Amino acid sequence: MWTESPQSWPTTTAFLVNDMTCPRRDGGRAETPFGAWVRARTDLDSQTHWLDVCDGDWIFHAYKTHDGKHGTRSVRQMMLVEVKTFSRMPPPNQLETLWFWHQLTFNRRPGETRLRGLADRPAVNVWCHGVFVLQLEADTPESGVIRWHSFSPDGRLVEYELASQDHLAHVLGFRVRPNEPSRQLSVRAHHFSEEVTVKRTLPLGFTIDETFTRRS
Repeated sequence: MWTESPQSWPTTTAFLVNDMTCPRRDGGRAETPFGAWVRARTDLDSQTHWLDVCDGDWIFHAYKTHDGKHGTRSVRQMMLVEVKTFSRMPPPNQLETLWFWHQLTFNRRPGETRLRGLADRPAVNVWCHGVFVLQLEADTPESGVIRWHSFSPDGRLVEYELASQDHLAHVLGFRVRPNEPSRQLSVRAHHFSEEVTVKRTLPLGFTIDETFTRRS
C-alpha cells in the first residue's frame, strides 16, 4: 500500500507552497479548467498531502539534420522551458522538481540517446538539453530584460542575460546551445565510425569472423 512520507521533505511547510495546489496570489496567467480542478481538490492539497504539482510550461522539439562527407546525420533536439513572468523565479519546491526533471532528461552529447519512434516510425537519435527557466521582466519578451537560466552540474542556476528577442528565438529554435547561449549549436559528427568484419584464422586452422569498430 502506498503511504505518504513527509519525513523525506524539508521540515518547513513553507517549502511545499506551490503554483498549482494553493490559491493564486500573483495575478498570473489565466488558469485552465484542469488547473482549477486540481487546485479545488482538497485531497490534492500540497501542505496536507505532501504533494508538489507543477504545470509544465513549454516543451520545444526540433528536427535537425547535417549533411557532411559521411552522409546525413539527423538528431532531434528537445528541452523543457519553465516561463516565469514579472521577474519571478520558481519557489524552492518547484525548483527542486525542475532539477530532478533536468537530471532525468539531460544528454551531455548529441545523439547520446536513441529512442523508438511511434508505431511503425523508425528509431531516432535525441539530444535532450534538459530543463531551463525563462525569466521575463513583465509578461512578454517584448517588455524588458530577458533572463535565461540553466542548471549547472551541481544543481545551481546559471543566469544569462539575452541580448534581444532574436537571441531568445535562437535559443528556443536550437540555433545556439541552450546551456551556453553564446555558442552555436551543431549536430555535425566529429568522428565517423563504422563496424568492420574480418576473417581470422586460428592456430588450429579454424576460421572465425571478428568484428571491430573503426573510427576516423
